[in-house]
Amino acid sequence: MECGLFNVNLTVELPNDALGPMRLERVRRSYHLAGFMTMPAIGVNGGVSDLGIDEGVRSLRTTWMPRYVLPRTQATEIAAVPTSYGQLGQETTDLSDLAALPQALRDWIDVVARETQLSVPGEEGSAEDEAAQQTRFQDDLRAWRNEAARISAGVALLVEAQGAWRRDRSAAAGVPYRAWLLLNRAFAAASPPREGEPPPGWRLFQLAFVLAHVPTFASRLPDYAGHFDAAFDEDAASLLYMATGGGKTEAFFGTLIYALFLDRLRGKRRGITAMMHYPLRLLTVQQAQRLARLLARAEMVRRTEHIDGGAFEIGFWVGGANTPNSTEKRPGEVADALRCVPLSSDVRARDEDALMASQERIDREYVAAKTAWNKLPVCPFCGSDRGTGLRLFAGRHHQLGIVCLNDSCDWNRSHRTDGPEPLPFLIADTDIYRRAPAVLLGTIDKLALLGQAAAPWGRVYASLMTNGRLHTVTTLSVLAAHAATITRWERDLASSDAARQARAAAEIEECVSDARWFDARRAAVRTTARDGRFDRLAALVDLHRIELTYVTNKKGGDQILSALETEVREAHAAMGPEYALSSFAMELISGGVNIGGIQSVIRAAERPFDPMHDDISTALRGIVATSAISHGVDVEAFNAMAFAGMPSDIAEYIQASSRVGRTHVGFSLLIPTPQTRRDRFVVEVHESFHRLLERMIAPPAVERWADRAIDRTIPSLVQMWLAGVRHQERFLAATPEQKAQVALPTTVEQVERLLRDPRAFDDCVAFVVEAVGIGATTGAPTNPIYYTDLVRAAAARIQAVIASGDFTGRLGEFWNNPLSGLQRPMTSLRDVDAAGRIRASQRTQRNQPLSWDEVGEAMAMVRNRGVSRDRRAASSELDGEA
Repeated sequence: MECGLFNVNLTVELPNDALGPMRLERVRRSYHLAGFMTMPAIGVNGGVSDLGIDEGVRSLRTTWMPRYVLPRTQATEIAAVPTSYGQLGQETTDLSDLAALPQALRDWIDVVARETQLSVPGEEGSAEDEAAQQTRFQDDLRAWRNEAARISAGVALLVEAQGAWRRDRSAAAGVPYRAWLLLNRAFAAASPPREGEPPPGWRLFQLAFVLAHVPTFASRLPDYAGHFDAAFDEDAASLLYMATGGGKTEAFFGTLIYALFLDRLRGKRRGITAMMHYPLRLLTVQQAQRLARLLARAEMVRRTEHIDGGAFEIGFWVGGANTPNSTEKRPGEVADALRCVPLSSDVRARDEDALMASQERIDREYVAAKTAWNKLPVCPFCGSDRGTGLRLFAGRHHQLGIVCLNDSCDWNRSHRTDGPEPLPFLIADTDIYRRAPAVLLGTIDKLALLGQAAAPWGRVYASLMTNGRLHTVTTLSVLAAHAATITRWERDLASSDAARQARAAAEIEECVSDARWFDARRAAVRTTARDGRFDRLAALVDLHRIELTYVTNKKGGDQILSALETEVREAHAAMGPEYALSSFAMELISGGVNIGGIQSVIRAAERPFDPMHDDISTALRGIVATSAISHGVDVEAFNAMAFAGMPSDIAEYIQASSRVGRTHVGFSLLIPTPQTRRDRFVVEVHESFHRLLERMIAPPAVERWADRAIDRTIPSLVQMWLAGVRHQERFLAATPEQKAQVALPTTVEQVERLLRDPRAFDDCVAFVVEAVGIGATTGAPTNPIYYTDLVRAAAARIQAVIASGDFTGRLGEFWNNPLSGLQRPMTSLRDVDAAGRIRASQRTQRNQPLSWDEVGEAMAMVRNRGVSRDRRAASSELDGEA
């Protein structure tokens, strides 16, 4: 029999002077944490609430569940600073008003410099440590003042450009101001106002970020060349750090749209303005769709303003495993994989519904291709329910286009063609290279995680430890109880029975925790029920209808998925027949689920649900997820999350928990694995752990000057010198009549003739040495001669193999030839890993023939770790996910 006490607490009162604060010794000193380095007490498998001081008496109260409320960050507002997109897009707005923003920042810096305490009593460090904190504080003050100066420079430049534009609208000096107007008009078109809310506009940090980069882009114009700052514009990277959901994306999208308009206005008719890289394919797809909607509005603004140049296109550049590399296997002949996609002029292209419903083999292949390659299921221009489809355009080298199926779409109507025009979103590599889109968007492998400190609307972290029960059983019981409670409250609140409605409202009021301001929250629930607005309470409850369950491996996820529905039905049955469910919908998000599957889960989560009229049995109730959910799953409907064990990485825990509370207050519950000492320790120090969560992110292990890593990059840099440096130098030096004869070095013979020249070879080595950073002013190795010799030796090996006479023909085939003994140029960061290959034998050890079915069965057994492919695996290749 399992025994336990729940909902009990102990209150302690003692003279305030008698309480010695507990110092958090394991946390590295930082003046940013002044006042957070001590705690009045720490609960073990419980929490402690500081009730404050009354007439010299300090009161502390324990809680049976450890709980930490992430502080809510409040956005600063400055009345004098115009932030509305609509206002900033009007020609009558005086941009000198923006100067109030950097001035307010300078005033804040002065207050911080004057009033900041670097330490509080009880948290002092050694004299050496205090001096280090003072030095760091002064360095930060200088950095903040430099940032304010940069914002001021952006404002001053726009004010100057506004004056030039008002004097002469055709003057080149007015281009930065006109780009600013178009930027804000595009954002205004993409963000229509909502009833009862302020006009949509910039948050101050977003506005500051864009303004700080205005001189960077404007310095490309001769009139503003003097604003070029090499230290900021070339030798440094801008890092924008803000909590998850805080609006970082809009800030750098703002700089991007500004640069796009500026490029068109200064005469750059087409070509790449920006390259954007994301760490995961799912995040890349979501951000691509988000950017496509914004660029659609910017494109329509460009057309309305009659600005010359190509459309604002996105090149979705993620490689052949996700989108086709080529649309033609030879000029004029469609690649085999794309034969199922109808030509835009073909009869098949006229009826998308017929294509999707057809049972013909070619149409079934089209359905699969559309699922895999169509990254814009909804048109970014019109958002029509008609959706989008794939078409090939024979007259454009068989371009693979995503088309809007709505004939009335603004994009289709703006083009005078017989059929739909391909949306400005390129998905085949050859189309991307041919058209040079304005934005090149792709992935970057194994990017280190950046921890996010806090969501701007708050999040509650809690832990629940039980003894004597299996972890999976505990998890299932908690999830089932949560689902049953949501069902009971929603059905009671939607009932016509006043007694059931009152009972649900009373339970909700009682469940409001005793945390800060609990009396006001309970009063709000009580008032809402008294006014008969049970629909509002139902909407509040529905915020927690979908519960995310994070599992540290896919095996645990399979167990929860297979057992949770039974547990949930039992919990509902115990409440009575009026709470029975006809279905309990759950989904899985893991590395084994493709992007299309994950997107369908997200669409199901975002599907509208009215708890007062719709049957909760038809709604999505739970999502079991591995680390695949940590990036790119940004859904307002996610507000409740349970962790079935602590992730192995703190950054992963922060990223995963940031999926909830993006708009409303989120709730995150840790159900620790009892036999894991680390999980138990997190529960024991729950509040201090979550208070300083960001400080516990482990730095990535990086060896900057590993010989093998340097050596692996050299073929890529040699290729870069050949195509990106030497060829460009020759092209620029040629006369206009000669430029057509300056060809890229694409054959072994051309490269051999080039590297045969000692001066050219030395120039190549010098380029690689500089590119590696061997002679850099900061971060250079302590033994540069050693690494210079390493580069020269590697380049000499490449030259010797090319000059051997053993290889001829195209350079691409040479690099891929294993007989060369050379590593090919890197095409991905994953190229640093030597790939192994398993080849099946056609005979057994006893020389008996093997069928491919038998080989397939054996490989399935290997992948599933000893379980045949027709059974559920005991574990999987994803078990190592963290």
